[in-house]
Amino acid sequence: MQQLGSGMQVQFIGDSKVIIDCLIGKASTSTPDMRRSVLLAHTALQTLVQCFHIKAPGVEDFGQQVPRSDNSAADAAANWALDHGTFMHVYVQEVEAFLKELSQCDANSIGLLFSFDGAARGNPGPSSSGVCAWWGCFCSGAFVSKGLLIQRGTCLGIATNNISEAHGLASALKSCLRYFYWVIEQITELDQCSLR
Repeated sequence: MQQLGSGMQVQFIGDSKVIIDCLIGKASTSTPDMRRSVLLAHTALQTLVQCFHIKAPGVEDFGQQVPRSDNSAADAAANWALDHGTFMHVYVQEVEAFLKELSQCDANSIGLLFSFDGAARGNPGPSSSGVCAWWGCFCSGAFVSKGLLIQRGTCLGIATNNISEAHGLASALKSCLRYFYWVIEQITELDQCSLR
């Protein structure tokens, strides 16, 4: 558990400049549904920083806007959910590899990258959000992935594209927070087994 709290680098990426600017404090919104999601994301980020001591990679912010082409996995998750319904896929072998690496090295050398997106057919119209999480490391400002951990899509009902993007942001931060708590549970169980 001490390794987990030693400063793992985490970054959240999306192709919506407005939503990334809301995360890093360069913009705000008065739309109630967007505002609720952004507030949830800020609260989760604050918890991650204060309780788990995560840090942004290098001098970058926790959030970064990327071109749509660099956000294709989260976009695919959002669109799959829109077509087929809410889902979550956990890549168990990658989770095991991540936990093994985490138990054998300093958390400063491991990073997590969460991508998020939203989809709305019509504006407003049927909508969804998508989130993906990778583990790897940040080298010279770039993320080098070692594997995809989770891919999740959530149906939202009728909403605008901006609201679905904001939901994707909040979902990414919540997923990260849940992941940290889950890793603590796994490490605690391993520690208990070794004490027996």
